[in-house]
Amino acid sequence: MDERSYLEKYSEEHSNVAASVTVNKRIFKRLLGFLICSVIYAVIYGVSKFRGLHDIQTQFLNTFVSTIMICSYIIALVFLICYILVCISKNIKERLDQVSFKIKKMFFFTVDWLVILPVCATVASFCFAFLFTFAQVDGDSMLPNIENESTVFVSYLDKVDRFDVVVAYINSSDYVNVGVNTSEYYIKRVIGLPGDQITLVKGVLTIKGNEYETSTVVDEYYFSKETLNNFKLYWKEDYNFDGEFTYIEDNEVKTSFIIPNGYYFVVGDNRINSNDSRKIGLVKEDNIEGVVKFELSSSGLERVE
Repeated sequence: MDERSYLEKYSEEHSNVAASVTVNKRIFKRLLGFLICSVIYAVIYGVSKFRGLHDIQTQFLNTFVSTIMICSYIIALVFLICYILVCISKNIKERLDQVSFKIKKMFFFTVDWLVILPVCATVASFCFAFLFTFAQVDGDSMLPNIENESTVFVSYLDKVDRFDVVVAYINSSDYVNVGVNTSEYYIKRVIGLPGDQITLVKGVLTIKGNEYETSTVVDEYYFSKETLNNFKLYWKEDYNFDGEFTYIEDNEVKTSFIIPNGYYFVVGDNRINSNDSRKIGLVKEDNIEGVVKFELSSSGLERVE
């Protein structure tokens, strides 16, 4: 295959004027790509404000993506101004047509490669805003199933179900503990659904509600026998949950023995070292950012059960 580009061939086979017009059109399309990506990115940012993004994404967006899109905005703005000037000034258009084909060709290939960056950045922004994200685990509350400092894949699209591991954002107004002013992300396992009655005593989980018609001791399949035995061995009375749920509704702390609609009871897998619904209260459905599907840790990539 001839190594010469199709633009060089076109220049040889046609007049310089025709080739110049062709390159003008191709440059116009690439620069239009910068403008379209800039507009789409602005819409994504404005609509979603990147809700749910964690530190790893925030850093990514504040450096890599933001830098690319700022450059894209500048290129798009310059292009828009130049295009308007070309449209309203015949003299500028004639001067543009007089620019040598070689210079236009070099400019075309530069723009042709650069336009890939804002396209990729826009696609990544859309995915992180509406489809999925990655989060880094900070703490031991999900041991032994999810390691500290591992990275988890979080899906925004999955419906929350019992025993799913989720990432929830808890702000200061959601805590049932008066005086707590911190806001942070939690990674926990959903144990209780709306309509459930739950107790957790000496490491034994009992549920009544939904698929459990009577009070049932639940087999927590995601724990090994060794883990369950450790719970019983090191369990303290402070770790128990007697069945009385606390939650925030209309800025008031309320209690109930049945989980109300729109709330979940979440607990860390490390039952003896976890700050969860036993202390902070029920978690609002709106505060759950997504369902954890995969974990990338020192042992490799694993599906989260």
